[in-house]
Amino acid sequence: MTHKRLLFLLCAVLLLSGVSTVSAQSRARWTILHYSNMDNDLEKYIFGDMMEIREAGSTNQVNLVAQIDRIDGYETRFGNWTDTRRFYLTQQNRPTFTFEQQVDLLAKWLEENGIATYRDAYNTLLADDRQAVTDLFYQLDLHVAFDQEPVEILGEQNMSDAQTLADFIAWGISNYPADRYMLVISSHGNGWAGIGPDETDETILNLQAMRDGIRAGLDAVGVGQFDIIGFDACLMAQYEVAVALAPVADYLLAAEEVIPGRGWEYTTPYQALIANPNMGALALGQNIIDAYMAHYAGNWQKVDLHLINLTRMDG
Repeated sequence: MTHKRLLFLLCAVLLLSGVSTVSAQSRARWTILHYSNMDNDLEKYIFGDMMEIREAGSTNQVNLVAQIDRIDGYETRFGNWTDTRRFYLTQQNRPTFTFEQQVDLLAKWLEENGIATYRDAYNTLLADDRQAVTDLFYQLDLHVAFDQEPVEILGEQNMSDAQTLADFIAWGISNYPADRYMLVISSHGNGWAGIGPDETDETILNLQAMRDGIRAGLDAVGVGQFDIIGFDACLMAQYEVAVALAPVADYLLAAEEVIPGRGWEYTTPYQALIANPNMGALALGQNIIDAYMAHYAGNWQKVDLHLINLTRMDG
């Protein structure tokens, strides 16, 4: 078989697979790794986060990377895959919708959920208060879009296993090297008890496994520690968490109280980072806090988010 024939067949296989290829990148200023255990009832919220991240989008100076684990039974949109996949998040503007498009999607949702027929729902919504209809459209997350192709399909992974976390960290840093690194862990937060659950495996990522997995992943690629480890998860700004992670990160970004299901607001701070990729960890952490607090300002639910200097902790 000639080299040209072999190359042609290889390209055809890659095109048919629908999976993006992974290739090592030139060194960026920042790589942010999102480890998203959505193998539970938070599944529907992760795609809103990914849409916000993609509105900023990766550049040659800022890599935005994610590993997402899903489960059957909570969210059927966005391909309805239920395994674990890795993504390199490219730039995509947030979709916009006319009022008529909002009405159409709402009417379809109401029919699919057995609440009303499409025709009755459409006519009722079309005659209703426009602001009320728009508010409902966004409350149901019908505006969310996510069509990013994965760079790897892993099959089902236990996101509560230290080795799964280690593998993702090593893979992310190897393929997307940078001067600075941030790890964002998303799921239900349980403070000193850890993160999760991964309902498929009925497990939780406890603090010991978390620290072991992070350490192993960093050691595999010769990196000392993360600049920031953040938790888009409730209750993780606890002393026990800070002590456990002090050996593997300079800063901890976390909340003492509950984080709403829609989590952090990502677009604003990530766009600021892309505009100034030489930004340090302290400034990035402060920008994430400011965007988060502004996003929920005036909301009935009080929120908090803190940047903790782990170099002052005893690990």
